Amino acid sequence: MNFFLITFGQIFELFLLILLGALLWKLGLIFGEAKKSLSGILINLVIPAVILNSFQAENDTSKLEVLLEAFLLSVAAHLLLIFLSSVFIPKKNNPQAAMERLCAAYTNAGFMGIPLLTALFDVQGAFYASIYVTVFHLFLWTQGVCSLSRGGEEKGRLKKLLSPTVMTVGVSLVLYLLGIRLPRLIMEPVQWLAGMNTPLAMLVTGASLASCGLGALFENRRIFYVTALRNLILPAILVLLFKAFGLLSTASVCVLIAACCPTAAVIPMIALQYGQDEQRASGIFAMTTVLSLFTIPLFMFFV
Repeated sequence: MNFFLITFGQIFELFLLILLGALLWKLGLIFGEAKKSLSGILINLVIPAVILNSFQAENDTSKLEVLLEAFLLSVAAHLLLIFLSSVFIPKKNNPQAAMERLCAAYTNAGFMGIPLLTALFDVQGAFYASIYVTVFHLFLWTQGVCSLSRGGEEKGRLKKLLSPTVMTVGVSLVLYLLGIRLPRLIMEPVQWLAGMNTPLAMLVTGASLASCGLGALFENRRIFYVTALRNLILPAILVLLFKAFGLLSTASVCVLIAACCPTAAVIPMIALQYGQDEQRASGIFAMTTVLSLFTIPLFMFFV
């Protein structure tokens, strides 16, 4: 019951901010260009701050063996989710296939997973969750963003691989491995920026939902299909595969719980930036988040 209450609390906090974003759209305080500008700030400034802050917060390099185990398990989980999403969401006659695959494969492990795993395994759970989130960013800002490229321009793909987020992951990892701690003068502003991540993403998501209307969203069958993949089908396959290979350590349990979380909050922002249907992405995010109140506790009985 405690984990159900934690999940419910996280979802309730998210939806308060989403409702506020919708209200700001209705009042004209967030509009089309402002929405795109806010998502650009989130992707190119706030998320890199989140990554740098998470690595600087954990500086115990004696945990390298544990880090490696969790890292490899997180990589395996992401590779499986990416592969399965491509199988269940073919590109034929679906111009939004790339965006839907991102919604199915990438989870909101940062906001949902970290508090849940901390409640389950204390500091160890938070550490495993941070590693999963790091792998999430590595894959999302390379494979994920490149999958949205149109026309296959190599220069455009290279630019995405050298995005602020990917470069921040590289720099943060080097600093962590070398045991270098940045001074408070630098880290305090970084922490302020990192604190903007969830509220900014939710405000833009609320504005996207309000701009199309919930009625139109519920008429789109693809939203229900992708929601079923993200919340039920893909996590179930992942749990069965991990158990079949005997992956029953604390690290593997943490990775599985992180992989059972709803669609990542940043996906609608990426869809907006790269010309995809951000309203459909926002609808998938909203629906997977609501239903995760029931699906995450369900999977906790099996992992």
